Amino acid sequence: MRILQLCHRVPWPPIDGGRIAMGQVTQGLRALGHDVTVVALNPSKSASDPSTAATALGVPLHSLPISLDPTPWGALAAGVQRQPYAMTRFRSRQLGPLVHRLQEERAFDLIWLEGIYQAPDACAVATAMQLPIVMRAHNVEAQVWAGHARLARNGFERSYYRLQAKQVERFEATWMPRFSAIAAISEADAADLTLLAAGRPVHVLAPYASATHTHRPAPSHAMGYLGALNWHPNRAGLDWFFAEVWPLILQAEPGATFLLAGREAPATWRRSLTRIPGVTHWPDVPQADGFYDRVALTVQPVLAAAGVRLKLLEAMASGRPVLTTPQGLRGVGAEAVVPASIESEALAAQALMLLRQPSLYAAAVRGQQAYVGAYHTPTRFQAQLAECLASAV
Repeated sequence: MRILQLCHRVPWPPIDGGRIAMGQVTQGLRALGHDVTVVALNPSKSASDPSTAATALGVPLHSLPISLDPTPWGALAAGVQRQPYAMTRFRSRQLGPLVHRLQEERAFDLIWLEGIYQAPDACAVATAMQLPIVMRAHNVEAQVWAGHARLARNGFERSYYRLQAKQVERFEATWMPRFSAIAAISEADAADLTLLAAGRPVHVLAPYASATHTHRPAPSHAMGYLGALNWHPNRAGLDWFFAEVWPLILQAEPGATFLLAGREAPATWRRSLTRIPGVTHWPDVPQADGFYDRVALTVQPVLAAAGVRLKLLEAMASGRPVLTTPQGLRGVGAEAVVPASIESEALAAQALMLLRQPSLYAAAVRGQQAYVGAYHTPTRFQAQLAECLASAV
């Protein structure tokens, strides 16, 4: 088939979970023999070079510059329309004309939409062209905004996020039944999305982790985190870890170190890291392997979650044990052998046992890599992708 993939960001470079997940669909569709064209929004604050992305992905790629910076007028307009500003700011007047022009040239058979953000524009195009449309849900978005509300720092933020969560919930309930099929990122999300889909087929399309790695021996008490630091929930989880868990680890192991690898940390928050003993910030990580070569144990301190954490899967595949919270395990099976606790003393104790007991450390590596090798592979991904496409046409 000739497939048009609509993305809310350019799916390259693979520097965060969203781009990685979208790029996996691009490569998966190509591996199944489909002819893929990508049209992607290119937000100004995280812009990618479209020609580099097209070369790396091996597909024609058309980007649409857009600013996603919040503005008072945009928020006011969304409020008047009783629409979630979290979604309306992804609308682009350029999308329709570009897609209609490409349709004349390419004669697409199906539209694949990444995330529900662009649902109004994408569904309008699909209806006009009489094409089936599949939506790949990266999260149940209302749950993400409800999580923001729980992590809010003040009453105003909490009220705003709660309002957004309610509006996004209505938005999802409105648009889910209009898709030909829906691809969820985990079994848990699939169950929730089925309630909104009004009988439309909902499939699981679980992301895959990179091939397992063998790394140089790391310092025995080096821990670390790899992830985007421009997203508040990630920073909130790290704030909790550094305040509640890290002091307990340092008390037991004064020589322990923590490598915090992540981009776009706010300046004020970045400065606060200098006051935390043993923590080093690495803002520009060229390759994930370089990070895993420097740590013995990775941490994903998640306080609010939806979907599945692709960085968690990558860490599990890396050959370095990962520990997290129960929220971080959403979408991950119990057989993953991932230590998890929301109790600071318990999480610190689990970290210390892994660092001090070689047999426990080796068992965690084997168990986590075995789980990824069984449930999150390119082969399994392509089979799920083919099943989803078949249900939509």
